Parts: sequence; structure tokens; C-alpha cells
Amino acid sequence: MFGRLLFAYGLSLLLLTAGGCGAPPDFSRRPATGVMPVATPTPRAPIKYESPILGKLVAAAVERTNHQVEYDPSYFKIDYPNGDVPAGKGVCTDEVIRSFRAIGVDLQQEVHEDMRDNFPLYPRKFGLTKTDPNIDHRRVPNLMTFFERKARVLPLSGDAADY
Repeated sequence: MFGRLLFAYGLSLLLLTAGGCGAPPDFSRRPATGVMPVATPTPRAPIKYESPILGKLVAAAVERTNHQVEYDPSYFKIDYPNGDVPAGKGVCTDEVIRSFRAIGVDLQQEVHEDMRDNFPLYPRKFGLTKTDPNIDHRRVPNLMTFFERKARVLPLSGDAADY
């Protein structure tokens, strides 16, 4: 299935790096007028995707912007497979995971199985000695490694049209 998701890595990387996966942004610093400038969207023609799966993934990611999710990097014990942290909580990776789950891909299971079978290829950033299906798929370095192993890697770009 991942061979058909040529765009998956680029989209996921874009979602993961669009503001990072750190603390929520600080909106306390506003212009002196107290009014935040608003960009006027430019009308565009609908994007045509080479893959219907890609179109569904993009639609699922866009749909996730309608949900209010409180930033919460806490460790949660969750079901396996198809486990998720509480709906109103999460971090950037949880939004990527939820977008993929909407198109029938359980990244929790996919990442866990790949890490289990290829543990030495994954980052040792977290001092792990074995896999943990509660958290492994929620870590950016693990997802980046997984997508690099399973999908075509696209170069980073500041132009959304590249993705």
C-alpha cells in the first residue's frame, strides 16, 4: 500500500514540521494595534492527484483542521492495534496518525511491526531497549524513519505546490 502513497512522506513531513511538534505557539505578542493581520486566500483550481489514495489522505489531513486538540505530550497507555490518545488531546504526530487512520492505515501497528522487525534502524534518542506500541508511533524521529523506509522521500520545500 505504501508504494502507492508517493506523497505520504512529503505530506507527513509537512504536517510534522509546520510549526514543529513542540509547545503550542505563543499568541500573546500581537501588533501594537491589537489586530492580527489576516491573509486573503487566493482562489485556486482544485488540485488533481495522481493517486485516489493521496487525495483521500490530503482530504483527511485537511478535515483534521476542524478538530480542537489540546497539546498534550503525555504518555498514554492505549489499545493495540488502532489505539489512540483521547480525541481532544495529542501532538502533531497524533494528527498525522489520525489522518492515515481515516484512510484505513493504522500507523500504530505499521510502525510497531517495522520497529519490532528492524529495531536497530530506528533512532536511539529515547534510550529504548525494546518497542512500545503506546508511544513509538507518536515520536517524530520514529515516523520520519518509518516513512523514509516505506515511501518515496521528497525534498523539503517551502512551496506547497511541491507536495
